[in-house]
Amino acid sequence: MSGFFNRDFFYYLSLFSQLGITMVGNIAVSLFLYLIFAKYVFRHPLILFLFLLLGIVSGYYQVYKLITQKKERGKKGGRHQDDF
Repeated sequence: MSGFFNRDFFYYLSLFSQLGITMVGNIAVSLFLYLIFAKYVFRHPLILFLFLLLGIVSGYYQVYKLITQKKERGKKGGRHQDDF
């Protein structure tokens, strides 16, 4: 395949999709944990903010780990074609 839709395009498309799903997933899990906490303990906007902040921070950390993992794989194999 030549032109715009080559192997690099699909590699980076999958990488960005994975990063987005990781961020949204971490935030969703933290909000789900807040709902469980609010149901059995108590509700407060500050607790919601803390759980949301926890989800965002854990999402950024997971994204950072994914990016550094991809970089290390690229250095070992020379290029990212080994990942497919």
